Amino acid sequence: MEKRRIGSRPPFGRVGTVYPKWPHLGDIQEDDSSNAPDPPLRGPIGYPGFVCILFFVCILFSSSGSDLGSIAVAVMGNFFNRVGDPVGERPRGLGRQVRRIAVAGSNLLFPPRCAACDVDLQADQAGIRLCADCQSLLGPVSWPCCPRCAAPGAVDPRRATTCELCRRTPLKFDSVATLGGYQDELRDTVLRMKRASHEPLSAAMGGLLALRRGKELAELAADFIAPIPMHWARRWQRGTNSAEVLALTLGRAMRIPVRRCMLVRRRNTIPQTDLSPRQRFRNVRGAFGIRRDRGLAGARILLVDDVLTTGATCSEAAAVLKRAGASIVAAAVVARARGPNAM
Repeated sequence: MEKRRIGSRPPFGRVGTVYPKWPHLGDIQEDDSSNAPDPPLRGPIGYPGFVCILFFVCILFSSSGSDLGSIAVAVMGNFFNRVGDPVGERPRGLGRQVRRIAVAGSNLLFPPRCAACDVDLQADQAGIRLCADCQSLLGPVSWPCCPRCAAPGAVDPRRATTCELCRRTPLKFDSVATLGGYQDELRDTVLRMKRASHEPLSAAMGGLLALRRGKELAELAADFIAPIPMHWARRWQRGTNSAEVLALTLGRAMRIPVRRCMLVRRRNTIPQTDLSPRQRFRNVRGAFGIRRDRGLAGARILLVDDVLTTGATCSEAAAVLKRAGASIVAAAVVARARGPNAM
């Protein structure tokens, strides 16, 4: 058989020659299976032109003092913060060195600022991108609540794992971890996270969730993390999915693989803001499906969303995962809402 140099074009009309088959990017999974190939290195090594263009855009808009400057700087910092750090794995070899150099360079050119209040950060606060005041305000160290549904102050001393609220509501998930109640500054933060320009804030809240509730979430021993998906039409309208940003940051902090494309939203449900609890459960019934069910048998899954009100969305997603074979499904949210339309 005639040998061919790799990269050369095959001779025209030659039949029967076998050429090496390279793996397609779609075949690379996001989990850390031992059979899966190593994920491609992300960062400026593969995108030198993009990095240069983005760098000069940041300089241009920052010098002009416009709002686009702060957005460009946030995008630049978020890009460098992910260099060589695939989800659920530590950067290795050249990726680790590139990450250190890139993060140090970005911090030198664009000093880190708090993603919530925009004050300058100390060196020990640059990892989470939240100042000490915002960390204590948005994520208290302890927040007593029901471990099953995260309802504040509703724990029954006779049944330490449930409360009166979740006993009368058929919830399919097993537990919930949250930073606090959906009110005041935390409520404003969750609303800001729904805008594409505040993706750095979503990433910062994911880091705070790992810092404050990491020990509680580690007890779950989750096999992987799955964000609550958003319908493509709403995602296109908003430009971001805060649950996905939270999941990626949480997975990176806790070294847990993230499966972004496992759950899919089959239909664009109506907003649940003005719906009663019964209407909310009916609205999301049958709204989710499984796109990738590999490895779900007996799996322990952590669902991630921004806010939990009645638990209808997380409960429906958990039901779909358990029907596919998952053994335990827990939820992690930034805030737990209470009110007339909440559970």
